Amino acid sequence: MAIAKLIIRDEVNVNIRGIDPHTSDLIWNRLSYYVPDHFFKASNMIGRWDGMIRLYKKRGNRTSLNLLKHVIPILVQQGYEVEIAEDNRQDYSHVSKQLTFINENSFSDYIFNEAPLVVRDYQLESVNRALKDGSGVLEMATGSGKTLVCAILSMLYSLHGDVVVIVPTIDLVLQTRSTFKQMGIDAGIWYGATKEKERVTIGTWQSIDHFPELFDGVICFIVDEVHKAKAKVVNEMLTGPGANVPFRFGCTGTMPKEELFKAQIEASIGPTIFELRAWQLQEQGVLADASIIQMELNDKKNPKYKRKFPENKPLDWKIETDWLFSQSERVTCLATAIQQIAQNGNTLVLVNFRAYGKLLQEAIPGSISLDGRDKNRIDIYKEFNDGDDGVLICTTGIASTGIDIPRIFNLVVIEPGKKFESINQILGRGLRKAKDKTRLNVYDLHGNGKYCLRHARIRRRLYMEARQPYETITMDYHDVNTVS
Repeated sequence: MAIAKLIIRDEVNVNIRGIDPHTSDLIWNRLSYYVPDHFFKASNMIGRWDGMIRLYKKRGNRTSLNLLKHVIPILVQQGYEVEIAEDNRQDYSHVSKQLTFINENSFSDYIFNEAPLVVRDYQLESVNRALKDGSGVLEMATGSGKTLVCAILSMLYSLHGDVVVIVPTIDLVLQTRSTFKQMGIDAGIWYGATKEKERVTIGTWQSIDHFPELFDGVICFIVDEVHKAKAKVVNEMLTGPGANVPFRFGCTGTMPKEELFKAQIEASIGPTIFELRAWQLQEQGVLADASIIQMELNDKKNPKYKRKFPENKPLDWKIETDWLFSQSERVTCLATAIQQIAQNGNTLVLVNFRAYGKLLQEAIPGSISLDGRDKNRIDIYKEFNDGDDGVLICTTGIASTGIDIPRIFNLVVIEPGKKFESINQILGRGLRKAKDKTRLNVYDLHGNGKYCLRHARIRRRLYMEARQPYETITMDYHDVNTVS
């Protein structure tokens, strides 16, 4: 029987030796994934690219150690006996043996948010599962206390080596460090001009990418909001400079549904090892209940829409929404609806582009619009959380993940698109409870043109899947009396 020899190069990369070209082709095909919306990519449209990304390189027959579960059945089917010829991973079993599971009394002496720290049962379960498996993704709903879980894991692993925590934004760097500090972790931060490496270091992946030496001596890394780690540069970082880090974890409120993105995350970090949904925390009373109203604006009744897009054929969703936001009467309609909604408490409005936010700010007296260029966001978030009946308009790029504003009573999303993880992350922005809040009102404002309506229907299915109740209403530009 022929032998397929595995050469394990590090914690994530493996080469397969001794296989024939036909078997290599079979593996190559199995680990090929279509890029979502590849049909719209120019290179695909002109025939230069087939729309797929391969997680297997024929040169050297190289893939991820975590993807061997897809490879070995092919090898066996082709008549190969599989053996490990080389394993270049360093032995860290002594660390695993020294890590002990935590219980409800492990942090009884800690003060957190000016009160004794209470680690919830599901947080204990998630930490202990991570300690048991040594790597993998913790899929925990927004509001479940993922940052506290990251802090506990960082504390435990930092007893044995350096820890790097990777987050997507500067806001999250500062927010995460604040939580870690309450746990007694004097974490360094790494972004922009600030370069402070400590036993535990928190940084954005954009900043860490240019400093591979940051992974020297690192025993554990944690990628927060790991659904964003599907970006090519993040995967290259975790399988390149970070390839020798033995303990690797990801945290997210929602894993992507696309097979490519799930495979990329599993390749560089590991499989999902713990799951906790928002509806489960709502049933336990941990998160606020939610009611969703999809409000459909009758854009097709606008004669200018028909002239702009005859036969309802805009080229794409952005062209459609850009044009809709250029219509003053429609912006006025949105602004009026938001002002009525804000009478019931603080209202966070999420838009896709800063230009949309600025238009709404001009139309809503007293509102504030933020995007990535604003450096004082943390202070504004706090002021908004402490106030009443405020209107805060943010781009999804800065506010769909990570911000901590419990006193959001109303969440307004305007044409938020169709991506599963983005929708669930957006919903999570307002589900945290506050002393005067147990319910979140969500208003999904969208048009009835080609792409706007198509995406709205997809979101409806996502709301059902997330077990969040919803209703739909339609209205013309001049009629906002249905908003309450």
